[in-house]
Amino acid sequence: MMRGRSLHPNAARVFSMCAVLRRVLLVGARLFFSVALLLLGHCAPIESDRVEVDIPDPDSETEDVFLQLRRPGSRLEIQADLVREYSEEQRALATGNVRLGFFNGAGRAGAELSAERMHLYHQDGAIDMVVDVVLQASDSVTVYADSLRWQPEAERLVVPGTLRIELADGVETGRGLETDTSADAWVLYDVEGRWEWDGEVVAIWAKRERSQRVEGGVQVRYEQAKLHVEDMQLKSPLVHWMPDQRQLSLDGGVEGVDSSGAFFAQQVDIDVQRDQLRARGRIQVRRGAVLLEADEWVEQWRSRHSAVRGDPARYARGERSVEGRHLVYARDAERIEARGAVLFAEGARRLAASTMVYDHRGQALVAGGGVSVAGSEWQGILRSDSLSFNLEAERGALLGRPQLRSVEENDLHISADSMHFDMKNRTIEGMGHYQLTSGSVRVDARQGHYAAADEQVVFVGDVFLRDGAIDTLAQYQIESDTMVVQLADGVATRVRAAGAFRGRVVMGDGDATSWLVGNRGTVALEADRLRALTLERDADVTYRHILKGQVSRFRGDEMVLHFNAEGLQQVRVEGGAVLESRLVREAGDIAVNSVKGEEMDIYFAEGVLVRVEVGPQAEGTYLPQEDIP
Repeated sequence: MMRGRSLHPNAARVFSMCAVLRRVLLVGARLFFSVALLLLGHCAPIESDRVEVDIPDPDSETEDVFLQLRRPGSRLEIQADLVREYSEEQRALATGNVRLGFFNGAGRAGAELSAERMHLYHQDGAIDMVVDVVLQASDSVTVYADSLRWQPEAERLVVPGTLRIELADGVETGRGLETDTSADAWVLYDVEGRWEWDGEVVAIWAKRERSQRVEGGVQVRYEQAKLHVEDMQLKSPLVHWMPDQRQLSLDGGVEGVDSSGAFFAQQVDIDVQRDQLRARGRIQVRRGAVLLEADEWVEQWRSRHSAVRGDPARYARGERSVEGRHLVYARDAERIEARGAVLFAEGARRLAASTMVYDHRGQALVAGGGVSVAGSEWQGILRSDSLSFNLEAERGALLGRPQLRSVEENDLHISADSMHFDMKNRTIEGMGHYQLTSGSVRVDARQGHYAAADEQVVFVGDVFLRDGAIDTLAQYQIESDTMVVQLADGVATRVRAAGAFRGRVVMGDGDATSWLVGNRGTVALEADRLRALTLERDADVTYRHILKGQVSRFRGDEMVLHFNAEGLQQVRVEGGAVLESRLVREAGDIAVNSVKGEEMDIYFAEGVLVRVEVGPQAEGTYLPQEDIP
């Protein structure tokens, strides 16, 4: 019903909508007929589509207007201080506190409009609202504009020009807003928005916005957007914004810049309330001199921590890089925590582990779980359970079964209970069961020192040298307090005992054995086989051939034992040489020999002493079998 005081009053009449539309055609389509047209769009049976309305006279004015137009499923309420009808122009004008309210069939309120003036065009039923236009979409969404048009055929409300939207925590400006009578969803162009609460600010610029109200809140979709969040500038083809939850979701390739650098990711989610950024897909983050590459990235703004995941994720700074499945980068501390197939690289140097902490500021690295270090310093790989490494001094410590294994064919292997390495000097020191193996050569000691530049290993404390092969004719074992192993391309070629030592050499299948005693000595190796044993001082050797029943003892100031494929071949004794032997002759009788001289050469064949050469002067005795007491 419309209530008001008409300047040219007429009696109230009741029309069907078809009658109203016929009157529009005949007399010029007054204001309220056209409103009926915009709501219904066609004639309907009288019993199902009735509108009650007071019709003013043509070219009349009506004050304090209130009009309700109903049809199944919708209702429109119109109020105005004054309505003027212009028949020739086919329009009506409402002024003064003009208000429109849309309702659905259940009575749920939709958009509410207010303005200073409203124009209704009778031919198409369109409505223009102008001057201080306000569209109230809900308690928390209000639109301010200079003009608004209602398009009945499309059932759309359109703001063609610029506008301002006020929301619960933000304000937007733009142009070209489009929505329907419920105002639950709208489209907006050339958007500029600012959202602010508790000191937090999110600013957004976009080519287009699509928004909808969901469960009392607002969800916004921005296209071709730029954002300012915290100190970050972001650019993305697509942005979803949930202001009530303070969450942003960016997709389609996101570029970002902040005070510490720039980044790129395929997708980015930002939780403004938690100060957290989460990104996925082909991520690159540049923080000053630091580059992060990953498949996933989580940034905590307050703590300035970055956590990245990937296959692998990568941190790089200058020549140094850290790769792993999971990295945490603390920017202020310049510290990386990595886990999962971690690899540290610097130049030709590679350090792998299960977990790692790299402190760039402190130039320190700590690693654990299957640690391996590869580089050019030793032509081999260092392995251990854990490692600590001073990168500036290039020194480190290995714990938990540390070892060096050559990558060459020489099969050089050094191990200890603990190790300290110096990459500048190319040395490795070991404590507690320091052991070296090179081919069949094996040396055990309490501690040792490997100098790669000199290809030399020094052993100290209960040193035990042995031949680990089972297919050689001369297997040796020597014990001393100190030994030095000389290597050639990682192969042991010479072992020197610097102090008193003792040992033995077993030949064949144990048919013959030599027991050695001396103060200094050298073991010469060739093709991983024993070739010579030199006893330099106070040499004393006892030789026994079990099958032949032969026992011989050689003594002198210096002695060299030569070996070939058959075993002991020759003994050279110099300085106070003495030979004492017990021989079993072919006839079965026993001969005892005792020979002395300055020099002596003793020869063996098939493990049996066959000849002795003494000079320059010799003395000795020979006792036949019957003279032996």
